[in-house]
Amino acid sequence: MELIQPAEISGKIMTLFDQAKEEIIIVSPYNKFTYWKKLTQRIEKAKQRGVKIKWYIRKNVDNNVEQIRQIGIEPIEIDNLHCKLYLNEQHAVVTSMNLHEYSDTSSIDIGYYITEEDKYKELTDFIDVYIDSCYVTESKGIEAINRESATKKVDFIDSLVTFLLEMGFEKGNLKTNENRYGTVVTINEFMENFELILEPKGVYYRIDLRINYPYKIKNAIYEFLRSNENVLNRLIGFEIDFGRQMKRLKLDLEIFENYEYENWDNDEFEKLKPILINLIKVYKSQINNAIQLYV
Repeated sequence: MELIQPAEISGKIMTLFDQAKEEIIIVSPYNKFTYWKKLTQRIEKAKQRGVKIKWYIRKNVDNNVEQIRQIGIEPIEIDNLHCKLYLNEQHAVVTSMNLHEYSDTSSIDIGYYITEEDKYKELTDFIDVYIDSCYVTESKGIEAINRESATKKVDFIDSLVTFLLEMGFEKGNLKTNENRYGTVVTINEFMENFELILEPKGVYYRIDLRINYPYKIKNAIYEFLRSNENVLNRLIGFEIDFGRQMKRLKLDLEIFENYEYENWDNDEFEKLKPILINLIKVYKSQINNAIQLYV
């Protein structure tokens, strides 16, 4: 862990963006970069390299949301957000500095550059618990879903839940909750120490495989699956995003004509169903291969 001098903080953040190969996470409550061309140029170049960018901002403030959208990123608004974090898939900057041009030119800020794996993991765990999930409401049981009025939204979720039960997943292992876009369905024991999360994410639908083994085994399984990336992509028919920070596999699907989730019904599920059938089969086969080697 390295202390960053005030005049060097923005440069360290820019270098972090330049070195990103897979993912950038920006946690900046307040943002303004009208004349900060170095920042926008680096973000544009990262996007051109195929780097995925998540940008968290503080909700309900004059936060130049349109500026962020103009560079092709939909910001995620978080209540009461105050911390400032910048990460790529390997390193991170923890600082008091926002991505605000005034901060770059006039503020006295402090920052630390994180390269240690254990400290980096603490940061990604913090983001997962306190930021990425903070807009998720309390979980509801499957029974609660079944008692709701028969709207189109429930038709999609009912179809999905019924399908998962028919696939042999136990009712007690299926949980639902709401994120800011719609209903999330989680298979708590997709396999032992694995979760499969199906969630709307705005302009795409994500299927997220999470590995819950202790870190050493988790990392070994993740690296095994990652080494078979081309095979997995070919078998599934879509490109998997290997989220290095959380050691998870993310499949972001853009297969629907519209993403107004409140209007989804069984038609959307029928588009998702064949993908799920194949995905479950492939994941279970590859996971079993990994378990035989490392567990």
